[in-house]
Amino acid sequence: MATLFISGVAGAILAVTLWKLGILENVVAEQFPVANLGWASYTVLGFVGGATIWYALSFLRIRVIRLLLSYDHWFIRKPNVFDYLWAMCLKVLMDSKNLGIRGYQDMLPALPVPPLKATCRKFLVTVKPLLNDEEYSEAKQAVMEFLNEKGPYIQRMLCLQAWRSRNWCSDYWVEYAYLRGRASILINSNYFALDSTEPTSPHQLDRAAMRMHFVLKFFMVERAGKLPNALARNLVPFCGHYFAYVFGSSRIPHKNCDEVQLHHESRHMVVIRKGQYFKVTVLDESGRIMSPGQLKSILQKIVDTVGDEEKNNYISSLTAQDRDVWAQQREILLQNPINSKTIEALDTSLFICCLDETRPESVVERANDCFVGNGSNRWLDKGVSYVFNANGRASANVEHSCLDATVTAQVWEYIGHMEDYDDHGYLVDKGSEIIAEPPIKLQWCFDQHEDFLIAARNNYETMVADSDLACDSMDYGKRIPKLAKLSPDGWFQMAIQLAYYRIHQKFVLTYESATTRMFYKGRTETIRPVSEFSCKFARLFDDPNAKDEDKKDALKKAIGYQEQYKLESMRGLAIDRHLFGLYLIAKGLNVKPFPRLFEHMSWCLPFTLSTSQTPTKLTKYYKFEGSAQLGGFGTVADNGYGVSYIVRGEDNINFSVHSRKSCSATDSSNMLEQIRKALNDMRELYDL
Repeated sequence: MATLFISGVAGAILAVTLWKLGILENVVAEQFPVANLGWASYTVLGFVGGATIWYALSFLRIRVIRLLLSYDHWFIRKPNVFDYLWAMCLKVLMDSKNLGIRGYQDMLPALPVPPLKATCRKFLVTVKPLLNDEEYSEAKQAVMEFLNEKGPYIQRMLCLQAWRSRNWCSDYWVEYAYLRGRASILINSNYFALDSTEPTSPHQLDRAAMRMHFVLKFFMVERAGKLPNALARNLVPFCGHYFAYVFGSSRIPHKNCDEVQLHHESRHMVVIRKGQYFKVTVLDESGRIMSPGQLKSILQKIVDTVGDEEKNNYISSLTAQDRDVWAQQREILLQNPINSKTIEALDTSLFICCLDETRPESVVERANDCFVGNGSNRWLDKGVSYVFNANGRASANVEHSCLDATVTAQVWEYIGHMEDYDDHGYLVDKGSEIIAEPPIKLQWCFDQHEDFLIAARNNYETMVADSDLACDSMDYGKRIPKLAKLSPDGWFQMAIQLAYYRIHQKFVLTYESATTRMFYKGRTETIRPVSEFSCKFARLFDDPNAKDEDKKDALKKAIGYQEQYKLESMRGLAIDRHLFGLYLIAKGLNVKPFPRLFEHMSWCLPFTLSTSQTPTKLTKYYKFEGSAQLGGFGTVADNGYGVSYIVRGEDNINFSVHSRKSCSATDSSNMLEQIRKALNDMRELYDL
């Protein structure tokens, strides 16, 4: 707006100057003989003209940049002359300085709608290894019917939706993939992240105060547009839309469908200590942040107030229930002004700080502690809850509906880089002090509603008892697959496939996440790593009659397929979001007869294996010592696994594997051990 005003002023000055020189007056007299304009009229016309020209040029510049950024061949092949010319044009048109995490939103291209025939072809390729001949023949017939009958019409309607919105998928995805889910978000949706291998401070309150200070610093710097965007090749920006949900977001339960609320105007966080809740104002009215020393003092007051009382009230386990159940109970609780005030403080808080009394040491103990808590210390509806253990360990529990790991990982890298302690692990105070308000203890009233807590506790304990989480760290990183001249991510994916096949002697539909953040409001797309090549590799690997060269060739082709699919996913040209959009359009238009494709078993196959690589080195703030050690999530299928891994450099990879104990066919520890064995066997195959 400032530039627009300046352009208008410049236009007005130019118009008045030309009028005084008689140039503009002569032109106007020739075109409009009856016009008798004075300096005020020329000032207005000049201002409007200058502002209009600036706006038109800016509009054109943004559209050209969007067009240039929609070009994606720069990351799928070696650069050629055209790529260099493309990069030169971008550098000329884009601002030389980094515009910040959310400063490029207007420039980002729209998410494309893939061609219908290509999606149908890829769909058949991905399901063929998972079906028998009869099932595949039925699937192929259903696909051909869709292509020849209702498919083109539904595709046109989806393209119309894409024409009206720069991301035809994002809002639908949040609603149908997350908010309409009625199952508990404990384990099923929320995920966790753990801090570095060794805590930077063994003192809980010092660690909490320091990290909370820099979480707030991130909030203020990002809101001011001063936090740099993570540019690919120092040129192509990523979407920063969902950074808005890192602070002040809450998932509010409603019958049938939840909603996500944002409260960026908030100035407080909520601290949970032994099931008791405290509202802590962390920003003053001018937006200044409480210093680490002040934060530590406030947290100490909370710890002293709670004292040594051991009380597990299971209030937070209310948020771990079926979403319709919790929605109904919440409405009843809100009728009491005491509960209403407390729930409002939780909903509107910037984030939650959990001061746990536990001292988990091993990685699996820490993961379980953060992931499920004890029923009293994880308010799961909050966007981000930062967890601090009594031994100084730090972690985070994240509500997934609007926050993918690519977003929260950047916050983690920032605060990990900024932490500063003395030689004894005590915080080094930074920043100026503000007038601090004392913490306010939040109260609850469950008169006549104790049954809510009993039901919530029973549900929580049942879910936790069924949760099977295994974690491990391996001295094995990118170096091995690089020496084999193969893609590291594809290498790890094939190890997971081999491990699963060795246990279950079959192949299942597998999910791997890929980022689509190069598009406006982009989040993720699905990579389907299972192929005829990966199946051949897994079968060959333990065949005593198979030659090593044949195994290597099968592995190379399997990884090549996975890598190609990943690139197509990042370009918005994979199949799962596209089929999801087509399905919703068909449902919304009440297409009759409903396409048989969306009723066939090939479409309904569950993602028995759900996998994801936690991203690292997303920002200039990354350092190994302060980076996340591991992240994890729950299995999507009751008879499947949720496998998360993070590659920390050339010689370290950490895995978390989750399954359900109620399924006799799965065992997380066994799956983790088989992944380890597969990785070592693949290394031996190449004599590395």
